[in-house]
Amino acid sequence: MKRRAPSVYWIRILSVASLLAVVSLSCSDEPNAVGIEVLPPDDLVSIETVVIREATSVTFKQFISPNDRSLLIGTYRGYEARTLIRFRFLPDTLRDVNVLSATLHLNPIYSFGDSATVLTFTVHEIVTSWEDTSATWDDVNAAAFFANEQRGSFSQVVSDRTTINVSLDPALAQEWLVAAADSVDKFGVLLLPASGLSVIKGFQSFQSTLPPTIDIIYEKSGRVDTLAWDRGSDMHVADVELSSNPELMCIQAGVTYRGRLRFELSAIGTSATVHNATLEMTIDRSVTALGGPPLPGDAPLESVVAHHVIDSSMNKFESTVGVVSRTVEGSSDLLTVNLTFSVQRWVLGESNQGVILRSAFEERGLERIAIFSPQASDRNNRPRLVVTFSPIHR
Repeated sequence: MKRRAPSVYWIRILSVASLLAVVSLSCSDEPNAVGIEVLPPDDLVSIETVVIREATSVTFKQFISPNDRSLLIGTYRGYEARTLIRFRFLPDTLRDVNVLSATLHLNPIYSFGDSATVLTFTVHEIVTSWEDTSATWDDVNAAAFFANEQRGSFSQVVSDRTTINVSLDPALAQEWLVAAADSVDKFGVLLLPASGLSVIKGFQSFQSTLPPTIDIIYEKSGRVDTLAWDRGSDMHVADVELSSNPELMCIQAGVTYRGRLRFELSAIGTSATVHNATLEMTIDRSVTALGGPPLPGDAPLESVVAHHVIDSSMNKFESTVGVVSRTVEGSSDLLTVNLTFSVQRWVLGESNQGVILRSAFEERGLERIAIFSPQASDRNNRPRLVVTFSPIHR
């Protein structure tokens, strides 16, 4: 019987099958003997993991410009916070009115300490020029910054969401209206907390959705009217003594203190390919202090933001590396953040200036996150950098 020649169709199928077999062989996870013979040794890829604990850390004070910050008032366990408020651009047509009353309204947003205790503060006229972009604790604490005479006071328990009303001296508001008409500068008021309190409260600022407002009730030509005003500038200043324990790196909101952490990377070598780098830090709960309540959608109050630093002065941050939040699994005292971005750049030759760590809420509250430093006596509590990488074979 005469055998038929293979059709072109079957020849194509056999060719494709042979090609797939070759591709499958070359793409196996581990090269077989044939692959080893044809691949140069320098082309073999290895993956290594190293845990680095050799690092340095420092805590430093940092002035921050205003953004959406809280107005903090109160004293609590060595903390003190004062608020400055200046109503600006008041109308210049009310010079000759008779002010009957003036009331300052503030909307609470934050509490630090025992929120069920009384908040007490007095109101003083500021007699020195100040700017919300530059005033510091030392400026405000100076004897010549504000007048001793009280122009208002407040003392009661402040709920988390109920507006408080502070009665001001009508004569003070009268002076403001006259100054506006005469184009004379007035510098607003200082809210000075009593000493020995057990709470610090935070209120919404002019940058917030419910800013400070003042209602001035006045009489003009026998008619009583009200001026409601919510334009101005404000800020808080705060002071606290941080722990001097070298085993801790303290990240302090509100005052504000930040930390820098820098790891020794010689174990990785230069020009390696970094697949993953995770920073792990342990919180000292005995020194950490948190406020509240968190706003809807907020990260945990002990959250820290990490920044990639590009100069030794620590003033230039190229980017935010990420938010360091308390891990859900494992230890509740563990903070982690992915530093792959930074470590890869450092091993490729960029100057290693480390990362800056700051509170995620440094403008809103007074959270203090105490992290064990590289000098912690318990080695297991020291910051560690876990790096998975492929070294360059030479």
